[in-house]
Amino acid sequence: MSNIAPDGPIPEEQQPGRQPTHQADKPDMDAFAERLGVVKDGDEPDGAPSVTADEPASPTIAHIRSRQRTVAMVVTVVAIGLTIAGVRRLRRR
Repeated sequence: MSNIAPDGPIPEEQQPGRQPTHQADKPDMDAFAERLGVVKDGDEPDGAPSVTADEPASPTIAHIRSRQRTVAMVVTVVAIGLTIAGVRRLRRR
């Protein structure tokens, strides 16, 4: 790998593999969580909504895929029915 760029040499601290491990494409997760307003377990204010194992926050992937399959099946049945009705109508003429 060359240290010479079209505009001049690349400073050593900016070369690949030179960053300290705490800076290498890893954000400070505590600072990131703080900016998002995420709190640690047990630090929630009184009356804050909680999510338990019995109450998932959102549908699971399997549930979403099941809905998609159901919708696809209904659409397929309707399309087949319309095709059959169209063919019968054309044959009557």
